[in-house]
Amino acid sequence: MTNAGLLLAVATSVYFVSAIYSICISKWLPYTGIWVLDWVKDDTYYCLLLPILGPVMVYFVFFNWLGMKFFRTN
Repeated sequence: MTNAGLLLAVATSVYFVSAIYSICISKWLPYTGIWVLDWVKDDTYYCLLLPILGPVMVYFVFFNWLGMKFFRTN
């Protein structure tokens, strides 16, 4: 596996674990004393917005790049 592939696999794994934690797991765990994790536990809006924002942003950036490539070659 190349370095770029390994970096992509690690970034995807970290993103998946943090998204699952913020959406599902944090609501059932007790308070930890770490302010960021407790903020995610108490929040009802941003804990859902931030995990969804990542894939949507990648989607729009890709199609922006694709549209630029189509515009340049026509």
